[in-house]
Amino acid sequence: MALTREQILAASPRTVVTVPIAGMGDVCMCALTGAEVSTVRVAVNMEDPAAYTQALATVTLCDESGARLFTPADAGAVFDKPFGIGNALITQALTINGMNVEAADDQRKP
Repeated sequence: MALTREQILAASPRTVVTVPIAGMGDVCMCALTGAEVSTVRVAVNMEDPAAYTQALATVTLCDESGARLFTPADAGAVFDKPFGIGNALITQALTINGMNVEAADDQRKP
């Protein structure tokens, strides 16, 4: 039997996972909603692939209850780390959100 309108709207499980980031330690990340992805798209220059993926990874970081720790504007500070740490954050954020590099590239297209 298919879900009703009310069941669909009520179902919003926020998946929070703890992932180890080499050189940093464990961080919590959670899947973004469609609205949150749209907010990232509006907040950053979509012509800059690094800015988009960094902002996406930044807003994926959360506490253990799923509350966001950062906004897209915090991406510069969050990614002022060695490349390997930033790359691991991006990879994990894309994976948690069911994306891959190609999907992130598609998100930047108008």
